[in-house]
Order: sequence, then structure tokens, then C-alpha cells
Amino acid sequence: MRSQVMKQLQYLFDFDSASFYLASQVRENELERPAGIGYELKDMEAYIHEFKNLDYSEGLMFTGKI
Repeated sequence: MRSQVMKQLQYLFDFDSASFYLASQVRENELERPAGIGYELKDMEAYIHEFKNLDYSEGLMFTGKI
């Protein structure tokens, strides 16, 4: 479903790649089950485990504050 939404968004917005993660129901402020266009699954999973701490948008997504 998420992949289909992203494919349809390409008709509205010009982009080369996009990723979409679900919020974990078990661990607070954690992402899981990535879906994407233009990214390999291993790269999206690496983001979850290695790079999310460097992402400036995390605070905005989880708290609504920068």
C-alpha cells in the first residue's frame, strides 16, 4: 500500500527517491518496516539502525518541535 501511494505521488511531485517508515508499536520513537522508491531495502534498514540519530527531522516527526 505505501509503495503504491509513493508511486502515485510521482505524478504530483518530481522525485528520484523516497522512503516511508512505520512507527514501532513496541518501541517508542523507533521506526520499522521501510518501503521505498530508489532505495535498496538494506540501505533503508541501515538508516533505522545506524543513521537515524543523525537525522535532524526526527525531532519534528516525533515531537512536532525542532
